[in-house]
Amino acid sequence: MAKRPSPRRTRARGESRPPKTQTAFAVPSDRIERGLVTGESQGLLEDYFGPEAYRQLRDLALDASTRSVRGGPRVLILPGVMGSTLARKGLLGIEDTLWIDPLEIALGRLSELTLSGAPSIYHASGVILFTYLKLKLRLKIAGFDADFFPFDWRQSLTDLGAALGAALRHDAAAEVQLVAHSMGGLVARAALATPAGAKVKRLVMLGTPNYGSYAPVQALRGTYDVVRNLARLDLKHTPVQLAGDIFGTFPGLHEMLPAPGKCETVNLYDPAAWPAGDPRPRPERLAAVKPVLDQLAPADQRFYLIAGVNQQTTVGVRMQNGDFAYDFSAEGDGTVPLAFARLDGIPPGQTWYVEEQHGSLPNNGKVESAVIDVLSTGATHALPSSQPAVSRAVTTVTEHELRALRAPALSGSEAYRHLIDSFAAPVRAGAAAASEPATPSAPTTAAGETPPLQNLVIGRRRQRRLEITLANGSLTEADSQAYVLGVFRDVAPSGAALAIDQRLDGAISDFSARRIFGGDVGELFTLPASRSRLGADLVVFAGLGPFDRFNADVHQLAAENIVRMMVRSHVTEFATVLIGAGGGQSVPAVLANLLTGFLRALHDADPRHRFRGVTFCETDPARFAEMKAALLSLSGSALFDEVELTLDEVRLPAPAPARGAAVLAAGPEPLYAMIRQEAASGGALHFRVSVLGSGMKAAVVSLAQNVESSNLDELLRGFDAVAGTNRAWDVGSFGVKFGELMLPGDVREILAASSDRHLVLVHDAAASRIPWETLKIGEWQPGLAAGISRHYLADDLPIATWLEQRRAQPGLKLLLIVDPTQNLPGAVTEGDRILKLAAGIDGLEVTELRRDRATKPAVLAALRSGRFDIVHYAGHAFFDEKARGRSGLLLAGENVLSGADLTGISNLPFLVFFNACQAGRVRGGKPAAPGTPPASRAAETSCGVAETMMRGGIANYLSTYWPVGDDAAETFASTFYQGVLGGGSLGAALLDARKAVDQLGAKDWADYILYGSYDFILKRRA
Repeated sequence: MAKRPSPRRTRARGESRPPKTQTAFAVPSDRIERGLVTGESQGLLEDYFGPEAYRQLRDLALDASTRSVRGGPRVLILPGVMGSTLARKGLLGIEDTLWIDPLEIALGRLSELTLSGAPSIYHASGVILFTYLKLKLRLKIAGFDADFFPFDWRQSLTDLGAALGAALRHDAAAEVQLVAHSMGGLVARAALATPAGAKVKRLVMLGTPNYGSYAPVQALRGTYDVVRNLARLDLKHTPVQLAGDIFGTFPGLHEMLPAPGKCETVNLYDPAAWPAGDPRPRPERLAAVKPVLDQLAPADQRFYLIAGVNQQTTVGVRMQNGDFAYDFSAEGDGTVPLAFARLDGIPPGQTWYVEEQHGSLPNNGKVESAVIDVLSTGATHALPSSQPAVSRAVTTVTEHELRALRAPALSGSEAYRHLIDSFAAPVRAGAAAASEPATPSAPTTAAGETPPLQNLVIGRRRQRRLEITLANGSLTEADSQAYVLGVFRDVAPSGAALAIDQRLDGAISDFSARRIFGGDVGELFTLPASRSRLGADLVVFAGLGPFDRFNADVHQLAAENIVRMMVRSHVTEFATVLIGAGGGQSVPAVLANLLTGFLRALHDADPRHRFRGVTFCETDPARFAEMKAALLSLSGSALFDEVELTLDEVRLPAPAPARGAAVLAAGPEPLYAMIRQEAASGGALHFRVSVLGSGMKAAVVSLAQNVESSNLDELLRGFDAVAGTNRAWDVGSFGVKFGELMLPGDVREILAASSDRHLVLVHDAAASRIPWETLKIGEWQPGLAAGISRHYLADDLPIATWLEQRRAQPGLKLLLIVDPTQNLPGAVTEGDRILKLAAGIDGLEVTELRRDRATKPAVLAALRSGRFDIVHYAGHAFFDEKARGRSGLLLAGENVLSGADLTGISNLPFLVFFNACQAGRVRGGKPAAPGTPPASRAAETSCGVAETMMRGGIANYLSTYWPVGDDAAETFASTFYQGVLGGGSLGAALLDARKAVDQLGAKDWADYILYGSYDFILKRRA
């Protein structure tokens, strides 16, 4: 075939200029997905997805990030033709994305995709997320372990099927289900023909051209809308050049021509049957098609098809005046004729229909719901299984007429998203999943603002009446029967809860420190309130569970339980805030979840329609306006189909100053990081690492982190070899390594960006042996900055018990327990040090139980007396790994003081300071005493003992990793005890003590571990 000339392309009048800056189209898919979760690069991602689609996808991404899908049914999502991004490795291994980056297309770089027979430097690097991400996220939310399988759509189905077969073979799952759009279905059929295809349980095809399509015919002739759109942007290539010189070299495109024998009017596999003018397909490409198609797997009981209908589609081609003429009808999805999608052999009842365009099939809400159903059960009622009525009218359009059509102007990100709509289209604005409430646009005034809500009645069938009031102001000023707040587990109440706390003389902070608020999902706690201080009779706390597992299901369940309790308690209305907004979901999503749960409970638990209304309070004007617009949108949705809704809005007065008792220290809200191990497989530990912090664009970020067990063990061995010795070692270097190993990069960035906040680490037993106190990210060491403390992920911790009157009493009374087993010289030294220290600190009073006097009855009697603020213990710990509840402190006669022994004592000390097993190690580089555990093991022991002490009712627990040097121990204890004596919080006293030890040049500042409330105040200032 003669080489065609390629004259320099000049821009036609009115054509768009290329984008001047790099856009998110060039950003790798995985980074875009992470950006949705972390909230970074919001403007860039809004340009890529569109503002409304960005909000919807961000909400879904945050929800999906909380779902543990490990072990769930394995699903691979295959995109369609042109639906995978193509990139090459650039400098430093950075991906250089060409397809589909508008900037690179405008510069004429599409010619680099030409296949000449030599291996291509480009590979499939990801998928076009504005088309396929929504499906993946919904699958994850439904519990499926879903991933993309991108492929180089230029290549032959034979090669692509072999690559998918290899991926199936190496996948750890015993069974895999495939969801394949367009060409992806052909790739899947090619893989099913390989031995690995037996692993496939189901194949769900979305608009797959099983017998081809006429779109490739038009693409190879340069008349297809996708080719013309690209040429409109490309400054160097015409449609003819793109079709002939570039797309004409792709085997994959030729293999989607109408299958041999399916087009009766033209033999498309005879080069002579094509029009004489360029562009024309290459004869060798045409000759290679049939053998490839013959190798595709035939349909069997595993095949399912969702086909688009009632869209104007090319359904035939004929020769007319030396050119092709195309027949169009509604019997297809706009790209694939229905007759070409239907595959012989698909079992009856396993084909469904939807009125949708081909490129939008993957992100159509009803299609997504149907896919979830089919993968779960093999059937669905989300779509009809009988073909809708279709107009059979046929129109004919010639190639001359197609070329004369004016291509759409391309300007800005909106146009770039629609470059290849026929193959891969973005989520349409306002398109919601079948399971989601519709969100029509809210009415606006001429100025673009929503009008005031003044007794606006939105009527339905009047089966139920509900009044919703939007209050611009503080919840403390709302006049209502009850106030309702949400609390995460292991997170201290903040925001509106603290404002209410001031009106209740610190009752909320006191109950929080005592662990009265459990925070488990759906758990409710009711606190009677005085109407003289608040405009409500009750304050109700609704548990939202751990923040790393907070999602739409949890949100709706908590809301449902709130209304169930109100109905059962004959409370007819309540005021609340946007409960769960701290999880990072958008205001519309938060409001939709709350109202869904509220209404679900009303329909089920309030048959007499006694409940009257809800008031939503918001102080921020922008969020108030957003809440108002979202409510107006929801009011027109199916959510309120059986409700007569009355909407109103009020402005609340400014709250009056109020003072509350200081139980927890005031200050900036802390940053929470949760680390839990989800599974272990093949030598790898699979952790979930999550962050909760106020002020972030996405307040909850939850990411997976896979850690090689051997790497962690090696790092811990290195740490154990030097911790607690006089050998030269750098705390920070270990902190950097532990951070890089255990925390995803995005989490480290988020933590470092909030370096002014105290860091609370919430972890399970698996993460307890990590010396988090050494953590260092860049130049930031939280242990020496705003401080670091821990919470242990333990179920059903009981209420902490202490005498509140001890807070107001002057002086600090300490029970010192020294060497009960009489075999730890280091413990004796520690006891002598504390006695000497007490003599020099005014207000520090010590009662000692030393060696054989520290019997279990004597210790229990001292604890029951209610005299002591702190227990300082220097001795052995007993740790039972298999039965952690039996762990505890070893007393004289080797009797164990466990948490069970403390149960029922209502006047326990505020704090247990445990300086235990490590006291048996000899410093100065000498070997540890026999049986002395390494530092990482000691940390795990401390965690176990902390748990059993807290299960006995102890509020706070302080321990160490390794034996502390004499000077460091004296400096730490002196600074710490003086800090709590002076009215400082535990966290502040601990931070000051760490800094004082650091000033000595000692590594022991990182030795101390605090489990409990960092802002707990032992002694109130006068």
